Amino acid sequence: MAEDKAVITIHEITEAGTGTRVCIDTADHLSPTEGLLIGSTGSGYFHVLSENNATETYPPRVFRVNAGGIHHYIREKDNTVYASEIQGGSSIDIFDGKEWSRKIVGRAKWEHRPLLHVAGFIENKKITAVLQQADSVCLMRESGERVSVIDLKPGDKVQGFSDTPGRHLGRQIEEYIEEK
Repeated sequence: MAEDKAVITIHEITEAGTGTRVCIDTADHLSPTEGLLIGSTGSGYFHVLSENNATETYPPRVFRVNAGGIHHYIREKDNTVYASEIQGGSSIDIFDGKEWSRKIVGRAKWEHRPLLHVAGFIENKKITAVLQQADSVCLMRESGERVSVIDLKPGDKVQGFSDTPGRHLGRQIEEYIEEK
């Protein structure tokens, strides 16, 4: 899957109102570079990092990835799952920017929170996600540094993955699909 790694150029960040987001709490420590590949469509995913670092408003949660909206696709090594399908006792593929590991999920926590719609491009392909508006939700810059979603600006470059939409039960299939 390394060939799918891509840079997303941020185009727009807008307040999206309040909605349900899911935090995925693993039963293990996550490093600061580990996280999940998350996106609103099958075209691509943002590398959302673990909440491993302290911020002005949150202590570190070394076991958590805030996966944003419950509608999100989470890209695993060989398939996708919906964020809403994750539950305690299941396992999930974690990505550190280079390598994959499999972690047990302790719980998935759903709560209503203020959200941001983040849109960017991999070349001419639009990539979007709906992420919690919080300083603890971070992406990885192209340079490898963390950046909070609340500090993102148009033109910023973050790490992500490009993909081809068209999935059935998480597996890639060939079909006509248009996601907006």
